Amino acid sequence: MTEAGAAVRIELLGRFRCTVSDEPQQLPVACQRLLAFLAVHDRPLKRTFVAGNLWLDKDEARATANLRSALWRLSSRSDRLVVSNRTSVALDESVVLDLRSLSSVAYRLVNGGRPSATAGPEPVGDLHGVDELRLLSHDLLPDWYDDWLVFERERLRQLRLNALDHLSGALLVAGRLPLAMEAAYASITAEPLRESAHRALIVALLAAGNRWEALRQYERFGELLADALGLRPSGDLRTLVERALQPSAP
Repeated sequence: MTEAGAAVRIELLGRFRCTVSDEPQQLPVACQRLLAFLAVHDRPLKRTFVAGNLWLDKDEARATANLRSALWRLSSRSDRLVVSNRTSVALDESVVLDLRSLSSVAYRLVNGGRPSATAGPEPVGDLHGVDELRLLSHDLLPDWYDDWLVFERERLRQLRLNALDHLSGALLVAGRLPLAMEAAYASITAEPLRESAHRALIVALLAAGNRWEALRQYERFGELLADALGLRPSGDLRTLVERALQPSAP
């Protein structure tokens, strides 16, 4: 089933959301956690592995019973969310995941790909890099505190930040300066001490002719870095700003 025609979607970026034919579904917490766990791993998993990770505070028998209960609730629905047998469980292959879209977009950008707006001489439809920016602007289930999420959330966060830096650069090359700035701001919001994000924003501001704002952004970053870590911006960034502020030759 193609993404455009998919009946079931699971979103984990920014929040948990499950929709069937674009209608939000109200699911028990145990079912949400099971679907999220399967979505994050995105492959068939041993039932014992799933139960042990989702119900760490329970003994094996109780954890297994909880998993059976969650699977029964999901299997009683008319739509198909999971497939399972006596030993393994996985999401149904027709379920569309925003995590897959995130990984696809992020790896394309990090490996030198271009945002959708630069796929041709003219923008396609209403794609102007906005789709990529929206997809890359949210953490994985930020208000969940499950232990099994910690490592994967940080891995995806680093992938998002690298992709946002590349997206800002690609949009800058494409002449889409406001969106290049938005991508840089999104990266800074996620990690305020990330110099590459501040550099991307400063470069975009300079490209737009806003030298005073670029200088102010550099000074803000310098103050933030000094307060938090007792460090200064890199020499390369200082040189970039100093050269940009030199008076133009008459």
